[in-house]
Amino acid sequence: MPQYVSVVQIQVAQMLAVWIHNLLIDDIVDDFFNPLVAIEGIFTPQVGSPSATLIIFDSNYFEGNQFGDVGVETREVFATVKTKDYSNAKQGDAIVIKGITWYIINAQINPSDGVSKMKLSKNPTQ
Repeated sequence: MPQYVSVVQIQVAQMLAVWIHNLLIDDIVDDFFNPLVAIEGIFTPQVGSPSATLIIFDSNYFEGNQFGDVGVETREVFATVKTKDYSNAKQGDAIVIKGITWYIINAQINPSDGVSKMKLSKNPTQ
C-alpha cells in the first residue's frame, strides 16, 4: 500500500529547509563581515534611527567612455552590506563612512544570499 505525505508535512519540511538555509547564510555572512575585512558605517535611514553596521567599502576608479584616444575617468562607489541590516534601505538614505556622508542612490537588495550592494554618492539628489 502506498504511503502519502500530507500537505502539512510538506509545508513543515519546506519551512525547515528555509530555516536551515537562512541559518547557514547568516553564519557565512557574519564570518564574511569581520573586522579584518569590513569597516564600520552608520546607516541613517530617512525614517528611523541610525544604526552602526559593518560594511565593505568599494571606491573604484575606472576608465569609462572613450572619445577618440582619450578615456574619461569615472568613479563608482559601493558599499557591500548585510541584507538584514539594510533590508528597508532606499534611495536617499545615508551611510557615514570614516566621517564622510554618502547617500544611497541605488539599493540593490538581495534577500536570497544575505549580502546586498548599495551604490553611493556624496550628492543626495544624484
